[in-house]
Order: sequence, then structure tokens, then C-alpha cells
Amino acid sequence: MPRWSNPQEAAVLKRFWDVTKTLGASPYTSNDVPALLTIADRAGALYKTYLLFSPQAGALPDTASNTAKYQDEISRAVAYLLRIQSAELEAMTDFVKSLPAAEMNAARRAGLKQVHLGINEMITSAILMIRSPGLQTANRDILLAALQDSANLMAASTPKADRMALVAQIDTIIPALDDQQRPKALAVKAAFEQSACSPLCALDEQ
Repeated sequence: MPRWSNPQEAAVLKRFWDVTKTLGASPYTSNDVPALLTIADRAGALYKTYLLFSPQAGALPDTASNTAKYQDEISRAVAYLLRIQSAELEAMTDFVKSLPAAEMNAARRAGLKQVHLGINEMITSAILMIRSPGLQTANRDILLAALQDSANLMAASTPKADRMALVAQIDTIIPALDDQQRPKALAVKAAFEQSACSPLCALDEQ
């Protein structure tokens, strides 16, 4: 398993998780959706490699132990996935805006709902990691920064009922954060409390 603590292996992982070189920059449009989905699949596979690692073939993975042991790698993998998902939402919003209403069929609606589910799961994973008392400060900062960077777009794309559930989760981590970390979490909370609703949000609430 490549480790962040090994300089040579870290150099390879750093290139893999380099947002600027792999994702480019906003704005992302409907034309970017296929490429972003491919990048997300690869990033998700690497994340699961660490999370679901088992030293014995056929044995069930100890995800709690893996999250602690590989926290450097998993924190960066989650942060990268959050940023990919934010880019996907921007591109998909552009897709929905340009799609004739008659072409928004059941299959497309189901696909968009699946995207929302995956994003909610990743946000929840990040929050659970941040809550862990064993998480190093540097890794907590990485996760909070990724959440803060992605929060406004993710919140505007999320149905309001789901937002309130995420706000409740964020409330659970705020008391344990230090003075530098707390404002980041509060900014994420504020984003999910906003009333803005993108075409993706509106579509999911119909």
C-alpha cells in the first residue's frame, strides 16, 4: 500500500490528488461530465483501496482500523472526492439547464438522485472522520478545507430536507474543534442553511 509517510510514494499520490492538474478550473460544463465521472470512479477506487484493505484474502475489512491507520491517505482521498463531486455538480447543473424539459426522463432523474446520494454519503464520511478524536490536526484541516471549498455549490444542489440532516451532523463536530477550525465548520453549516436552490435541487424536489 502506498503511504504518505514515504516521500517517493507520497510524490505519486500527490500527483493523483492534484486538483489543479487533474480537474482544471471552474466553470465546468455539460461537456465535462463524462471526464469528471471517469476521474471520480478512479478516485473512488483508490479511496476504497485504503478503506476496505484487508491483510487476509477473503476476510472482512476493519474499516475503523483502516481509517485510523491510513488516515493520511484516506483524508486526502476524501478531500479530493469532495472537490470532484463539486465539479460534477457544476457540470450537471449546466447539463440540466440546457436539457429540454421533455428529455428529462425517469432514467436521468434516477441518475441525478444517485449522484446526490453519493455526495451525501461522502460528506457524512468526512464529518465522521472529523469527529474522530484520533484524527491528526493536519488531516482534520484538510477535510474541513475541502468541505468549505465545496459547500456552497453542494448545498445549492441538495434538496432542503437533506440539507437539514447534514446541518445536524455538522453541529455534532463544532464543539470539539479549535478556534482555527470552528469558523470553517460554521461556514459549511451556513452554506447548507442557505435558501438558494439550483436546477438540480429544484429537479429533485419536484
